[in-house]
Amino acid sequence: MKETTTTLCWPKRLLSADDLRRHLTSQRELVLLPKTIVTPLAADELRAKGVRIRWEEKSATLTKTSRWFYAQEKHSTLISSAVQALEREGIILVSIDGSTRTLAEAVIANHLGGVVFSSDPATAVCIANKIAGVRAAFVSNGAQVHRAKKNLGANLFAIEATAPTFFEVRQMLKAIATGAVHCPDDIAKTLMELDGHAHR
Repeated sequence: MKETTTTLCWPKRLLSADDLRRHLTSQRELVLLPKTIVTPLAADELRAKGVRIRWEEKSATLTKTSRWFYAQEKHSTLISSAVQALEREGIILVSIDGSTRTLAEAVIANHLGGVVFSSDPATAVCIANKIAGVRAAFVSNGAQVHRAKKNLGANLFAIEATAPTFFEVRQMLKAIATGAVHCPDDIAKTLMELDGHAHR
């Protein structure tokens, strides 16, 4: 059986039964934002599966800017452990099932950021950057993360799935998910000219 994290953190204000079918795997706990609406069918499904609901308190560390999506081509206990370690610090990363394109589209639709762990991060970056508004970067250490955020305002990061250690993954994810992301004006202007969409 594929191992998964024990908690699913839901970043939206509405949770439907369809959302559960797409995102809930074997998690036993669901963390919701304050005042999130759970549809009756979703509530029935959660009860049937024995999933415990926890409502997140409002705090300075649990803001929209601290919530990022992440996707894995193949499940990794190391990556899941790093994500759980960051959750204990109040840094929330929400698992997304699907391809790099699915992740990139979720990033734009929700005005959040994304991280993909890929066996071929260069290809993942190429695909993600085809989605208007995505500024994807391939990174392999914390210094590259800081540079991509500062120089590009990167909102999607690709990391090689097999290379990093637990410490490196945790360090990169923490650098990615903390601090504001803003595309520099000159880069935003160039990107807008290239595809006709704003990248801020």
